[in-house]
Amino acid sequence: MPRRMLVGIVVFGAILLVFLAAPALIRLAADWYWFQAVGFQAVFTKTLAAKLVMGLGVGLAAFLFLYFNLRFAQRGVSMTKFESRPSRVALWDYLFFVDIEGHRADANVTAALEEVGRIAGFLKVLGSYPAAVL
Repeated sequence: MPRRMLVGIVVFGAILLVFLAAPALIRLAADWYWFQAVGFQAVFTKTLAAKLVMGLGVGLAAFLFLYFNLRFAQRGVSMTKFESRPSRVALWDYLFFVDIEGHRADANVTAALEEVGRIAGFLKVLGSYPAAVL
């Protein structure tokens, strides 16, 4: 890739990042000044912390969904359903239920499940049924 094109891409990315981040930073500064003017800095910091934790949690869930979907797709395994439920053990602890097409004895499904099992804290196959022959 030519150096000029690379510089252009970096400059475009930086400008795009500024335009995407500027409204959020302006809103953050306006909130800070307003909360400071009425004497509620503690409320602002708690609100900001809650937004950061929730944003990171949702971002992590989206990343895991995309990552696992990519791992299955690279092996040629189709994911037909993806659900998450609170585990009722701790806050921000979720169980994910995934339906895929394929039998656990298939080489590509076995490889995908082994890779996901190395990353996931807990993996349990609830059932694996051979496809019906029509």
